Amino acid sequence: MKRAFFILYFITCSFCYAQTEMVLNSGFEQFSSYPNELAQLNKAEHWNTLYGSCEYFYDISPLPKNVEFVMTGVKAVSGNGCAGIAIMSGEKEPCGELMQGQLAGKLEKGKEYLVSAFVWYCSGCVNCIVDRMRISFSDSSFIGDKDSLTLNEKEKSRLSNSSFVYLQKPGGSFIDDTVWVKLNAKYTAEGNERFIAIGNLHQADFKWKRLTNDTRFPVRAQKENKSYCYIDNVSVKEIRKFEITDKPVVLKNIFFVTGRSDILPASEDELGALFTFLKANPSVSVEISGHTDNQGNDKANLELSEARAKAVSQYLIGKGINRSRLSWKGFGSQRPVAGNNSEQGRQLNRRVEFRIVKK
Repeated sequence: MKRAFFILYFITCSFCYAQTEMVLNSGFEQFSSYPNELAQLNKAEHWNTLYGSCEYFYDISPLPKNVEFVMTGVKAVSGNGCAGIAIMSGEKEPCGELMQGQLAGKLEKGKEYLVSAFVWYCSGCVNCIVDRMRISFSDSSFIGDKDSLTLNEKEKSRLSNSSFVYLQKPGGSFIDDTVWVKLNAKYTAEGNERFIAIGNLHQADFKWKRLTNDTRFPVRAQKENKSYCYIDNVSVKEIRKFEITDKPVVLKNIFFVTGRSDILPASEDELGALFTFLKANPSVSVEISGHTDNQGNDKANLELSEARAKAVSQYLIGKGINRSRLSWKGFGSQRPVAGNNSEQGRQLNRRVEFRIVKK
């Protein structure tokens, strides 16, 4: 299988905006039972250890009734759960532990996806930090030996030849932050990928940096290179791209406070994609339109739809799009795209669209 190399950078890149989450249990919140000792990643639904003894942490207080102990690590990015894997030097490969996750569906050949994860290198519990971590893709599950927690040579070879990206800071600097850092990359799918494997396979996958305060560690640890990484909110999303068209385009992932025009943070990706499109096409002007279902008062629906269309326009203006390139209008329930006799239809009718009025 052809390899794909893409350098990762911080999420603040203004040209990467994505849609629906593909990684199942991306935040490690669903589990079969609470982790109560090390090496229990398999308790997190849709995740498993391929090599080594990957950890699952769940930070909860107070403990539920009849639960005596739960493995806790750092405070999760959101929710309670996160994972942890070790990275080690030496001639033996893989270079540390490997964990596997599952996607909700198959990636489509040729489409671009945004791959990201929050990482936190535990500089207080090991003697080294590294500069990057590999995420591999496959159309079928990698198989680890459940008894010895190892990969056979066939699976090692398949993993080695799979497509992959690196989690890495801009410029290749070492990941030594004492807080969660979100890193991301673009990945062009080869087609049908359904599984991801996280962890470094070869020594060439990364570089080491020894910590200066080695006195914190036993003599044995000072002679070894070992790093430990907490991982949370692993994500794979198709990158949303807009094109010049004569048809209205629905903004699929715009969320508002119920009954109001306040835009929720989850809308950032979709709004960012529209901003990127307008920035790349400076001659284009658009009309933003708001729409509701037929529930409630017609006058109130009309006012709400216009307020939401205006809120989207104001967001774009705040990002630097010239006011003269934007107009907005609310239509209430006057232009349904589906029937209002079902919740599914009403949900489709509650939308924000844009239409190109000048090319």
